[in-house]
Amino acid sequence: MATDVKKISLLLGVILLCLQGCADIKSADSDGGENQILPSESEALFPHPDGWAEPTSHGEWVRQNGLQACLNCHKEDSYKKNDTPPTCHSCHPLFPHEKEWGTKELHGETVLRNGKAFCTGCHGADLQGGLSQISCHQCHPIYPHSSDWKNPSRHGKTVEETGKKLCVNCHGSDAPQKFFGESCHSCHAIYPHPSSWVEDHKTKALGIGLSTCQACHGTDFKNVLNGKTCFSCHQSYPHTDPRWATGFGHGRYFSSQFKSPSTEAECWDCHGSPIPFNGTQTREELKNQSFCYQCHWAYPHKRYETANGPKDWGVATFPPGLGHLYYLIQSDLLLDSRGSHPTTNDNDPWLIPAVRATCGGSTEGSCHVNGNRSEPADHGTKLCGGYCHKR
Repeated sequence: MATDVKKISLLLGVILLCLQGCADIKSADSDGGENQILPSESEALFPHPDGWAEPTSHGEWVRQNGLQACLNCHKEDSYKKNDTPPTCHSCHPLFPHEKEWGTKELHGETVLRNGKAFCTGCHGADLQGGLSQISCHQCHPIYPHSSDWKNPSRHGKTVEETGKKLCVNCHGSDAPQKFFGESCHSCHAIYPHPSSWVEDHKTKALGIGLSTCQACHGTDFKNVLNGKTCFSCHQSYPHTDPRWATGFGHGRYFSSQFKSPSTEAECWDCHGSPIPFNGTQTREELKNQSFCYQCHWAYPHKRYETANGPKDWGVATFPPGLGHLYYLIQSDLLLDSRGSHPTTNDNDPWLIPAVRATCGGSTEGSCHVNGNRSEPADHGTKLCGGYCHKR
């Protein structure tokens, strides 16, 4: 029995010596002794060495080994003051990030609400990665935007080169819709263009004024966007010639490209198509039909509707078209400079002034004044032969 007690006492003594030795080693390790035992990647580094509070120390360790070992002692966050040990959020409120942090609705909204300063401690002052080695630009290449981003030559050029796909995640795909931040339409009311833009842009552009379009399309409207300029589709518009409103501008252009009855004239797309004349029309009715009739109410002319059917307008056809003659005889729109309708009697002194005002191209006098652009013919010495078709 005494022998057994001695054996047990000896065994306990050995165990105590071993435990004391381990404690001595651990104590030396904690003070940085020669026999320091390094923690594995899954263990917390505690007691923390000097400088541990610096991001380059504990932050780099967490980047390499993860958070789990830290959370054995430190809570992510707490509603209690003076928590010991301190919580992660007591120093960096946004890290550890929430589970769905990678979604734009979480981190995007948070950054816009609080600013980017909260992010720079880990991701670097330029947000190119910093200590975390995760750059914001890995997921969204053009955000954070540069300081001069609002300049059209910066963001506009980027959109021109890469398209809108990099913008829509934050600014929405079809403004004024947006997820967060500013809508594109806050600055340029008609861009991004809606899907119906090709069909609708002519009325939109006229409504807001072309100066709005110049920000992207250039002051001369010749900027190439998506491989095209404005003139790729409508070669004469926007009208940049300062004389365009006169007969020397649009009048000469149209006459050189088209004829009055031409159905393919690009002008009709914006200004409205010409219609046949008849004896009951008013100038107001014609103005509502085509913008052209606001200034020259007898042009564009196609034909004249009579009780015996339509008559082609011109005499340069075979058989000759007499629509223009019916217009002179029957239409109340043959008006002189006083706005009066003369008789068709060759002796009426206001007849030729009315023809000059109506057929001469309004006040421009650039169409049929003194027989200009009229086929010469033997039609006597008065109106037809003496003024319109004189040789």
